[in-house]
Amino acid sequence: MTRKNTCCWFLVLVMVGAGLCRLPSRRQSANRPDHGSGQAPVAAAVVSDIQVAAAVATPEEPVADPSPGKRTAFELVLDGDSVKLLRTDELQGDFHRRRGQLAWWPGMLYFRLLDTQQRVVAEETMAAPERTCAVIAAATPGTAPTPPPAAMASAHVPGVLQVRLPSVVSATQLQVYRITGERPADTNAELPAKLLETLTIQR
Repeated sequence: MTRKNTCCWFLVLVMVGAGLCRLPSRRQSANRPDHGSGQAPVAAAVVSDIQVAAAVATPEEPVADPSPGKRTAFELVLDGDSVKLLRTDELQGDFHRRRGQLAWWPGMLYFRLLDTQQRVVAEETMAAPERTCAVIAAATPGTAPTPPPAAMASAHVPGVLQVRLPSVVSATQLQVYRITGERPADTNAELPAKLLETLTIQR
């Protein structure tokens, strides 16, 4: 073999060795994630999934009173079925939200606030103050076990009452009802109540 042929074979071996050395680096680069334009959608998708999961896990915010720390006290005069508004006072304090449904039985008074669109924005019930009351005379020797009443209060004596309702700026009217029957199970049914008075609220 001549000197020239020996040099040619040596160059071929050097080139083959250089190619073999580059193979591992190419394999590593192929396995690495692309840092170009293909990575942005993946990151955006991950962020989107996190936001959706957070939104699903967040509980629904409870509906709060228009002014949780305020109440409007309506002082009324009730004379039979006649109702007059004496005054209103704005109260501030730690008022707790009612739990459960309104108390409801025949004979009670039912109050509700209406806004300019005649929507009910607040409601309350309370016992009527003008109930008949018997004062029993003291038992004396020789009388019956149950002595007759000595006096009877009139059912039509005017009574002063105060009802506290949430302070709603949009409220324009206070309606006063007398409950006449059981509350229906259907919320859309007409309430068994007699309208006594519709009072205009002065601001």
